[in-house]
Amino acid sequence: MTAAIPTDATLGLFSIHARPSGNLSPGPVPDAFHTALIAGAAGSALVQLSGVCRGKPVRIFPNQDHAAVAGEMASNPNRLFQVFGSPLFPIANRLRGPAGQANVLGKTIHFPLNHHGKLADAEPHHLHGNLFSRTADSIRNGESEGEAFSTSVFHANKDGAWASELEVTVRHSLQNGSYTFEMTAENKGNESVPVGFGAHPYFELPSGDPFRATLQIPADRVAEIDNFDNVFPTGRWFPTENSRFDFRTHSPLPGRGFDHFFHFDGRKGARIELHDGAAGVAFRMTALTENILGAQFYYPGTGSVFALELVTHVPDPRVETWGEEKTGMRLLNPGETETYAFSIEVYSIAKA
Repeated sequence: MTAAIPTDATLGLFSIHARPSGNLSPGPVPDAFHTALIAGAAGSALVQLSGVCRGKPVRIFPNQDHAAVAGEMASNPNRLFQVFGSPLFPIANRLRGPAGQANVLGKTIHFPLNHHGKLADAEPHHLHGNLFSRTADSIRNGESEGEAFSTSVFHANKDGAWASELEVTVRHSLQNGSYTFEMTAENKGNESVPVGFGAHPYFELPSGDPFRATLQIPADRVAEIDNFDNVFPTGRWFPTENSRFDFRTHSPLPGRGFDHFFHFDGRKGARIELHDGAAGVAFRMTALTENILGAQFYYPGTGSVFALELVTHVPDPRVETWGEEKTGMRLLNPGETETYAFSIEVYSIAKA
């Protein structure tokens, strides 16, 4: 089934729904995600993921006034990734460079300076690529072998803003109670182009109690940042062991905030788990492709909402920042493709 693409200033919201599988016999309802709300006119971002856990409704994003967000799109496109699970491409997180220009993998790329810190002398820089505010060129929704899915296609260089002719496919799917996000880029042009991938889901603790939550991130090191206003990486690492960043086993969240890149060496199958002990509900993100290098973890220090972004490269992946170290960016040659994917699951845990 092909979905209509809105042309007005709306989010183009639509949903996909997974049908229950197996015998519908009396008994406890299994923990599962069954509905994904998607914004076809905003990068085909994930707007809400909802289901059931412990027999009660559960969702991952805070509820939003979608009409208000749509009204802000023209004047403040960044609002989209501040509230939705936006696809981040061809770069995730920050990129610095004078006059919106940087050298990445030997290629000069140009980008909008769409972000800056709150301080008066904050440096304008780029944040999160330029797919998140685009309307899909085509959308196809359907069901197959117990899977509900939506596939959006973006002809990324139709306005000449990218270094080559790229076709990007964003796919959301629900199957066996799990949600999967997949993004694939194909270079259909004549020039090699640096690409990186990410996505920006938010998680709200069902109980609203961060003091009874624990987090696990399989990372041995964290990228140092200059401060919490710029959040620019310095190009140095420090070990997570015996620090407030040590989430290798389930650990409570300290009172301070985070906006840091956690490096877990691109291990396929790496998992991040967020446990809400007060509600007895847990969320798990699993890296499904080997190119996922780590995660950007954002928590302002108060409240019950977190951002956990699985990404394929370090922040600000310029040689000026990281020297000769591999950054995770991929030079996509003409005719080549690259895919990035992860899953999200919900499950019950003992209340604590």
